[in-house]
Amino acid sequence: MSLEVDVYCNGVPVTERWLNVSEGEIRELVSEIVWRGAQAIAELAKGKVPVKTGRLQASIRPVRYGEISVVQATAPYALFVEKGHTTQSGSYVEGVFFLRDAAWMVIPQIGMEITEEVNNYLRTRGT
Repeated sequence: MSLEVDVYCNGVPVTERWLNVSEGEIRELVSEIVWRGAQAIAELAKGKVPVKTGRLQASIRPVRYGEISVVQATAPYALFVEKGHTTQSGSYVEGVFFLRDAAWMVIPQIGMEITEEVNNYLRTRGT
């Protein structure tokens, strides 16, 4: 008597070869997708930020730290514009949320692309 079992992960058949795929290649693939996402977030944020002098807008940029990608707004007052603040007279200025809103627009696309590309990688290299 014998028993055969087919195992799938995200619709991809799991094979012995599939289990030996390169973690480094997958990490690099995901890192590239996240980097492109950070670039897209930075561009969207630049379009959402209020512009008086252009200093804040020019300070928005994606930065890579090895495999990690972040979007920075380095103007000294970036956080005040993003989150809002209380003025010296006591009135509250609403935040613009230029980074948050841009990130929320792009992050779902990054997730879908990671799923698609990793599954494609496993289909083509792991079979």
